[in-house]
Amino acid sequence: MNATSQDIKAEAADYSKFRGFVMLTKYRLAGLVVFSAVITYLTVAETISYQQILALSIGGFMVTAAANGFNMIIEKDLDKLMDRTKNRPLPTGKLNIIESLLFCSAFGIGGTVLLWVFTNPLSGILGFVSIVLYALVYTPFKT
Repeated sequence: MNATSQDIKAEAADYSKFRGFVMLTKYRLAGLVVFSAVITYLTVAETISYQQILALSIGGFMVTAAANGFNMIIEKDLDKLMDRTKNRPLPTGKLNIIESLLFCSAFGIGGTVLLWVFTNPLSGILGFVSIVLYALVYTPFKT
């Protein structure tokens, strides 16, 4: 079967949206945060739990990604003005605010729950607090 140009455009739009969500996470930064958390865990844990390492990795990534995404939502108008940030998913229209808020909220809740349940409640609390501090304290005050 030959794909029509409309099918190709729809696939490209789907890929573009997926890529927008990936960009919203600032995955390289989130990966570095997770890496440092796992190294710290391995350094201080009395016993190593691979379940906890997995939960720390996934939950930590999700919490960090949520904070990064909320930062981009808050700064979407500023991001349009800077060369470094003008190609982010919100200024370019790849994502809208509602879908970005839903994505970041799901990641924030999911990451907090993973950390709470599979590592310990304090990790979940600290993950949630980090989202709030980054989005509601650091982001507004850095400008």
